[in-house]
Amino acid sequence: MLRFEQRVSNQQTLELIQEINLTAGIPAVKTEEGRYCLNDLHRAAGGENKHRPGYWLNNQQTQDLIREIESRAGIPAVNTINGGANNGTYVCKQLVYSYAMWISAADYQDVR
Repeated sequence: MLRFEQRVSNQQTLELIQEINLTAGIPAVKTEEGRYCLNDLHRAAGGENKHRPGYWLNNQQTQDLIREIESRAGIPAVNTINGGANNGTYVCKQLVYSYAMWISAADYQDVR
């Protein structure tokens, strides 16, 4: 089993995300209405301050991608829950991939 204290490639990260079995001293990634919790993914990826989901969400490219996904799907791609047991920022699967690639730009070409 991979330990998240070790550096893992984006491909390995995506394989773990696809399985939605991110267990290594943290609970599995929470889901809410078919969306995945970015806060859990952030912790699983090492929790570096520079990789905080809020920074990624404020990125213009991310905003453009969110608008495109929402225009095609007709439903919100991002849902933020404040307070309670399921608090966090939840995103659709396409945005999980985008977030993972943003965290590790060096491995961008390996992610498909």
